[in-house]
Amino acid sequence: MQGHIPLRHETESLWRVTALVSLFLATSQFRGATESSKMTVAPEWAVFERTFKSSVEYSNALQDATLQVLFTSPQGQTNLVYAFWDGGRTWRVRFAPDKLGRWTYRTVCSDSSNEGLQHQTGEFLCTAPVGESNLSKNGPVRIAHDGRHLEYADGKPFFWMGDAAWDAARESEWLDWEIYTVARQYQSFTAIEWTVAPGPDEKGESALTGFNDHIGINPAFFQRLDSKVQFMSQVGLVSAIVPFWEAQFDQTAGLALPDDQIALFLRYVAARFGAEPVVWVLPFDAASPEKQAQRWKKIGSAVFGADRRAPVMIYAGTNAAVVQTLGDQPWVSIIGYRGEPFPASGPQETNAADAPLLNQLTNAPGHPLIPFVFSESETSGRVIQGLTAGEVRHNAYWNLLSKLPVGLSYEARDIARWNMATEPENPDVPLWRWSLFTSASRQMSFLSQLMQTVDFWRLVPTPQILATQTGTGAKHTQDLALSTMNKDLVVIYLAESRMLELSLLDVPRSFRAVWFNPRTGETTKAGAARSAKTCRFSPPEAGDWVLVLKGAPQE
Repeated sequence: MQGHIPLRHETESLWRVTALVSLFLATSQFRGATESSKMTVAPEWAVFERTFKSSVEYSNALQDATLQVLFTSPQGQTNLVYAFWDGGRTWRVRFAPDKLGRWTYRTVCSDSSNEGLQHQTGEFLCTAPVGESNLSKNGPVRIAHDGRHLEYADGKPFFWMGDAAWDAARESEWLDWEIYTVARQYQSFTAIEWTVAPGPDEKGESALTGFNDHIGINPAFFQRLDSKVQFMSQVGLVSAIVPFWEAQFDQTAGLALPDDQIALFLRYVAARFGAEPVVWVLPFDAASPEKQAQRWKKIGSAVFGADRRAPVMIYAGTNAAVVQTLGDQPWVSIIGYRGEPFPASGPQETNAADAPLLNQLTNAPGHPLIPFVFSESETSGRVIQGLTAGEVRHNAYWNLLSKLPVGLSYEARDIARWNMATEPENPDVPLWRWSLFTSASRQMSFLSQLMQTVDFWRLVPTPQILATQTGTGAKHTQDLALSTMNKDLVVIYLAESRMLELSLLDVPRSFRAVWFNPRTGETTKAGAARSAKTCRFSPPEAGDWVLVLKGAPQE
């Protein structure tokens, strides 16, 4: 297949990943609450879970009853969260405490006569965080105070390197899921985007039962997902969850769900997975996205308006009206969008269909922006199909570095569709597993590693520091420059190998310079030819390069 690495290398990579899976399983900390002789103990940011036994077995628990739990922090702050039905008479609540000390809780049931659910009380002790992953040590992801980037709960910056694995969590067998998630963590991916509904899981079952105007829940479907979501948290990957992909449901079911039923389902998913380090993703790619966005004003506010524990990303695709309609909603935290097409056809080109979106994004302050870039086997009718790894790489760097660099999402189509098919020459290796090690996939890993070695959250585009643009004029041949406000860090992407000349006024007074090879992830010390007013840099060889200038420590 195009972009595959040799089988020997792929087998060696899989062996390393399998070893890492074993290591994670052997060293993973016990998640959630533990019992001591005096009080239940739950680490900070871990999942505290309690089970309640209903006095009534409802015919459709999703429709017939609502259970909420009021948690009170050691400082007296309150958090009201939904519990969820888990089959039979079992209800559960999951909550991630964010303050050390003694917490208390009590339940409130819509069926006040249900003695098993109404007025249940308890307490637990929140202790210091445990675990080795960033999510365990630093907490879940949130919007930074400057509104420009993402960070962990303790303030450590978070770079979003997402993998659009839409069907993977549902359809994968457990061992395959372990291999996949540990591989992506090993490759410096930080978030996995996946869909709950619609679609079957590995057992051929779906999340929803009942009728469109009176839905029910399949607990077994969600119980199988529980362990996968928990494992993602253990290895340090954010679950970027699409609870309900409306356009896909309309296509498969042939009949849309009413607003109240969508909200009911989203609330269930949020109750089940919301205590994990998650980001909610709401995609808008229906035939009439503007109309869909107007409907989701009400739905989003009802589900996420009062619960700001996890960020909400709207994925606008290429539609500016979605951003315009929902961008000012207080429950919307992040804007995802389809990155600009690549390759381009002419000088300074802009796809006419993309121009309104790009203008709208420029006028959407206060929202971190996440571009979703094209994959090697892109099937969109908007661009030439069958992109090479180099074109994917150029597309990724262009979309990331032409705006404030927050992160990006990559899609390997055989992973997104969880393709279990094989090729005749390699009948034992499914195509999704090959996709873990394609050239473009590995180069996304290198990009993530690069951004996590610099203060990416301080960078802003500064094209003016480039004295000249020596490319052909097409976007994919243009250089991109970013720097910090005080010029102590400069990052420049050269789309093509050529001499780079910078004014001494635009670089750190004393700096260390390296060339980063985006094709291999290797770094090389960069020498500068200085004159009275400028310094010149020559890439080591042909190809695209990243020049990183860091201000040297003052002695």
